[in-house]
Amino acid sequence: YRGSAVALGAAAFNARVAAAAHGLTGHVQWSRGDEGTPLYGIAEFSPGNAPELAELYEPMLARETNRLRGTSAPIATDVLDGLRAAARNEGAELTVLDDPAEIETAARLLAEADRIRYLTPTLHREMMSELRWPGDPDPDTGIDVTTLGLDPGDMVVLD
Repeated sequence: YRGSAVALGAAAFNARVAAAAHGLTGHVQWSRGDEGTPLYGIAEFSPGNAPELAELYEPMLARETNRLRGTSAPIATDVLDGLRAAARNEGAELTVLDDPAEIETAARLLAEADRIRYLTPTLHREMMSELRWPGDPDPDTGIDVTTLGLDPGDMVVLD
C-alpha cells in the first residue's frame, strides 16, 4: 500500500492548502488501521490563517504529474534546502540520493519490488486495477495511462 500512503498524504496536504485558502486551518491525525484499511487519517479544521499554505492554492490547482524519465542533472542546493524545510514543516524528512552507488542500490531494490508486484497474481491484479484508460467511466480515480510517458508500442503492450 505504499502508493496509497503517498496518495493519502498528498490528498491531506491538498485539503489543508485548500482549507487555508478559504480561511481555515487544520491538521490530520494519522493512525494505523487493520488489513482492509491499513492507514487512515482524521482531519480537523477550524477558522484561522495559514498564509504559507494559502499561497500554495493556485500552484496546487495547476500541478500535474508525469512519469517521464528525468535527467541526472544536480538539483540546486537552495532548492534542496527548500524541499527539506518543507518536509520538516510537515513532520517528515527528505533524503536525497546523490551518490551513484546509493542510487544503484535503491534502483535494484525498487526493481525487485516491482518484479514481485508484476509476477504475483494478486499484486499484479491490484496494480492493473489502479490504471485508468481513456473513456473510463470513472477517470478521476487511479492513474491515467496517458500520463505514464509510454510510446504507442509500449501502450499496446500495456493494454
